[in-house]
Amino acid sequence: MKDTKTEIFNAALTLFSEKSYHGASIRDIAKKIGKRESSIYNHFSSKEEILTDIISNFSNRNFGKIILTDELINQISKPEKFFSNLGMNLMGFWNSDKERMFIKILFYSNNIDSKEYEYSLSNYLDDFKKFTSIIFDEMIKHKYILKNDSKLLSNEFISFLFLHFIESLLQNKTNLEIKEFVKAHVAFFWNAIKR
Repeated sequence: MKDTKTEIFNAALTLFSEKSYHGASIRDIAKKIGKRESSIYNHFSSKEEILTDIISNFSNRNFGKIILTDELINQISKPEKFFSNLGMNLMGFWNSDKERMFIKILFYSNNIDSKEYEYSLSNYLDDFKKFTSIIFDEMIKHKYILKNDSKLLSNEFISFLFLHFIESLLQNKTNLEIKEFVKAHVAFFWNAIKR
């Protein structure tokens, strides 16, 4: 059985992603978990503290460890295959239920004036760009790809994938359509950086 704090966290994650932070109330969260509002305040001092906890929980992850499986790392000497699988891993990660909810909260949170947290959609993408930049540095070092600015390559690879991910959410694209896009993106990208 889940503890009340976890129930509050999960209910707020869902409600903030559906209604936005401003649209969801403590009353809504309490109703969703079947408890009184006072029980929320036993765990969090405010709705803002709940949001801060959500953002802290999601932003303090090592994305490299989550996305870069051992199987994927073993493909680094085959860059085209590596990029294709990396793209699919990223799309799958972003499309997981909780991650989709968190991304929606980040979209909505641009309108929240809070001194408790400083994490935005831009920070979120920067986290992905940092670990892929390291990958590009290694590929350049081992001469798997053309010498170039690894940060620029990372930005081009991640930003375009993420933009398509957002588009796929809005248009309810199928997994096959997403896979075809990743394939086309990787082919274009690979042609620009291969040795």
